[in-house]
Amino acid sequence: MGQTNDTTFIIVSQEAGAFEKQRFGDEYDRVFGTMVPARWAFKWYILGESDNSDLTSAASVEHKLSSSFSMQFGLGLGLINRYDTFPLILPPPFPDDLPAVPRSLRVFAYQLNLQPRWYYQMGKGVREGRSANNFSGNYLGLQLAYTHYGSNLSGEETRLASDQLTMALRWGWQRRLFRRGFSEVSFGIGARYSDGFDQATLQQRAYWDLYANTQFSFGLATFKPKDEKQDLAYCDALRCFRDEVQMLKIDLYNLLRIADKDNLKGTASLAFERKLGQSPFSVELLGYARMRQEVSTQYVSEYNFSGWGFGGHVQPRFYFNLKKRIATGKSGNNLSGPYIALQTAFEHSTEERTQVVGNTITYLEDTKDAWNIGPLCGIQYRFFKNGFIDLNLGLVGGPHRRKGVQDGNDYSAELTPVRFTSSFRVGLAF
Repeated sequence: MGQTNDTTFIIVSQEAGAFEKQRFGDEYDRVFGTMVPARWAFKWYILGESDNSDLTSAASVEHKLSSSFSMQFGLGLGLINRYDTFPLILPPPFPDDLPAVPRSLRVFAYQLNLQPRWYYQMGKGVREGRSANNFSGNYLGLQLAYTHYGSNLSGEETRLASDQLTMALRWGWQRRLFRRGFSEVSFGIGARYSDGFDQATLQQRAYWDLYANTQFSFGLATFKPKDEKQDLAYCDALRCFRDEVQMLKIDLYNLLRIADKDNLKGTASLAFERKLGQSPFSVELLGYARMRQEVSTQYVSEYNFSGWGFGGHVQPRFYFNLKKRIATGKSGNNLSGPYIALQTAFEHSTEERTQVVGNTITYLEDTKDAWNIGPLCGIQYRFFKNGFIDLNLGLVGGPHRRKGVQDGNDYSAELTPVRFTSSFRVGLAF
């Protein structure tokens, strides 16, 4: 009986090929779209401003000329009550020898803003495959702006119109937010040329001055070309499924605002929030210290203000849909999501105001102690590893006690006002 031997052949071969470095996008890339190409950005500013705090609405379009350079054109609009006076210190009636000016006048303002930008890290990032050619990066820019006040005036009121030219060097941080948003912060120093009606003298005047300021912006945006396949991955960024029982929060958004060298304000705050067991209830404790300085000219007067204060609040919160989100697999047991709260707050503040009108000097020193209590509704999210955002608004009221000195005379008052309140914080969380 014959046998047939099975024979097995093993063939080993080697094929030469190019090795390509692989890069996996993380949550940072998905949120800020760093790997998504974009050549055009059309931006509408919801929070903050493009250049001028007087403007109530602003939009811009930015176009990438190359991976490193872009050009931005912006338009801002505003309706400003420029010639109104400050409360608490009322200068009228004016001396007879002063020119007649309306007590209050709404002036329409518009601004044209041109800004070439250099994204100094993006060119290298594109070459190394760490970034696409887009608008999520740090930049240096040259800001050129023209602002006109008073295009709605007619007749004798046209003498109250004025123009302003500004030029500034800016360093900025801009990021795309998911598919339809953007955020930007920048710091600038430059010069302004003003020509036309001057509030301080009620005369025509032309002059130069230097200024430095900060700008914070957040809004909606449309990017071209469209990214139809972008993985939004909201929960990767917002840490939806993270379990946490407490957060220590440092607010950076309100830490310092500089309009120019004479006008600045800042608030340093620290908050601690802790859940009550495993329930959807928590308590936030917050403390803050703030300061403000303001120098202005209004209605043939010079106005100086300085003040400081401190305070805090206790804020029990109820994350009302947290259990439902956990049950449906949309969230972990954490401190993120919409909430309602009852806030009890205390504030102590001291202010000094000086106003010069003609030869009349009015001085006011005021100290206020205030308690407020009321309901709020809000939303809070943790994002990335150490970020948070918290927005709330509500109606509060309570006793306010004021005392001070006005023109050498002591005064005191007790009030119980009711007012709307809002808070917006973005910062670090641990």
